Amino acid sequence: MIVVMRCVEAIMYKLVRGLQLCLVLSGFVDAGVPKIAPFGFSENTRGRETKVACISAAGTILRWFKDDQPIQDGLHGVRIQEFQGSLFLTIDSLQAEHSGNYTCTASNREGSSSFSAILAVPVPPVWKKVPDTELVISKFSTAELMCVASGYPEPTVTWLKNGGDNLKPIVKLLLWNLSRI
Repeated sequence: MIVVMRCVEAIMYKLVRGLQLCLVLSGFVDAGVPKIAPFGFSENTRGRETKVACISAAGTILRWFKDDQPIQDGLHGVRIQEFQGSLFLTIDSLQAEHSGNYTCTASNREGSSSFSAILAVPVPPVWKKVPDTELVISKFSTAELMCVASGYPEPTVTWLKNGGDNLKPIVKLLLWNLSRI
C-alpha cells in the first residue's frame, strides 16, 4: 500500500511562512497489477439477450475480446458500455455465431490481467450435406455416401443398415463390390 500525499506551502494566517503542510489526497492506493472479478454467462438460449460485466479496480483500462480478437461495439448485435468503471458486454439476440471464448483484460502502469469465460449457444442440428435420395450404380462398383450436419453441441451422424443395425460412427459411408442393384 502507498499513501499518496502532496505537500503545499502553508500561507494561512497563523502558520509561519515556509512551513510545509502535507495533505493526504487519495488515501490508500493499491499500486499492484489489476485483478478482474470472475464472470460467466448465465442465459445461453438462442434469441435471448445476455449481459456480463467486467469489473476491476478504479484506474484500470478494460477491454473485451472474443476468441483473442478485439470486440467492436455495435457489430453483430454486440454492445459494449462503460458504467461506473465497469465494462458491460451485451448481446441483444444470441445466435450460434456468438459462441466462443470471451476475455476481459484490465491494465494499468503495473501490468495487466485477464479473465475468460466460454459462451456456448445451443443450436439444433441442421443438415449441410446429404446423399442423393436415389443412387443407381453398376454391379461391383464403388459408391460414396456422405452426410454432414452442423449444430451445437456437435451432432453425431449415425448410419443404419436396412433401418435397423447401427453401423460404427462415421461421416462417410463407402460401399464397394456391390452385388445387388
